[in-house]
Parts: sequence; structure tokens; C-alpha cells
Amino acid sequence: MINDMKYYDYKKVKSFIEKHKNIIDSVSLGMHEDWFWTAQTVYEKGVYKHDMPNDAMQREEIFIQKRKEGLSMFLEGLTLNPEFDELTKHRIGGILGSSWATPVIHVVYFDGDEEYIECSIGDHSIDDVTSRIEQEMLVTGNLGCLSAPVQNNIPNITRKL
Repeated sequence: MINDMKYYDYKKVKSFIEKHKNIIDSVSLGMHEDWFWTAQTVYEKGVYKHDMPNDAMQREEIFIQKRKEGLSMFLEGLTLNPEFDELTKHRIGGILGSSWATPVIHVVYFDGDEEYIECSIGDHSIDDVTSRIEQEMLVTGNLGCLSAPVQNNIPNITRKL
């Protein structure tokens, strides 16, 4: 596991869903501070929409090693490489973790209530997160016309799994 990163904790997410599935309409997983680009629905109306394997960290290590060995996203031309696709299925929104953003689930309950709950493995302090977000904002300027309206309406994280 790469140091100073927070990763999705699939075990906790699946456990939460199983424990509360009688009151949950949907669950999406993404990075709280970058929701527009990273969120993906993983559970909806009683059905898992995305595999969240318990061995995701091991799969990520295999993927990283294969990339170091030259694995490409594409074959000749613009044909997608099926091996690349297979080796990245464990990711949500193309990533497994972040060095600056916080992995969360967005839970929508049958009664209409919603909440964002942190669900991470790994650690970086709140001060580190704030500092990193500030650094990212300096690099990117502002959130832009697509991200800003979404991100400005993302409620705070209510708790941690």
C-alpha cells in the first residue's frame, strides 16, 4: 500500500450495505472533495452494481507492476486492451484511493434521508487533507464549470464507518 494515501474500504462498505439493506435505496462511492469526477453507484434497489473485491489492494499492486512492465490501455490503434480493463475493474471512477481527498459513501435511504460517510483504509490527518486541497486548488485554479455546481452542493461527511 502506498504510504500517505486513503483507499476505499470495500469490506466496511459491503458490511454497511448488508447490515442496512432493508432501509437503503442506493449507495455511491467516491472522493468527497472531488465527487463530480470520482463517484460511482455501487448498490441500488437491492442489487450490487460494481464489484468491490476484498483483495482490491493486491489487485492494485498487480496492476501497478504490470504497468511498470509496459501494460498499455490500448492495443494497436485505439482498440482498448482487455487485460488493462480486467486489471482495473476493482477501481471506482478509475481510482482506488487518494493522497488528498477522502473516500466516502453517499447513502440514500428509502425515507429520502441522505448522508456522506467516510469509508477509508489508510491515514492522513485533517491538516494534511486541508493542505492538499489548498495545493490542488492552486494547481487547478477553481473547480470549473462542470465540477463547481456539484461540489458546492455536497454536504459534509457525517461520520466514519
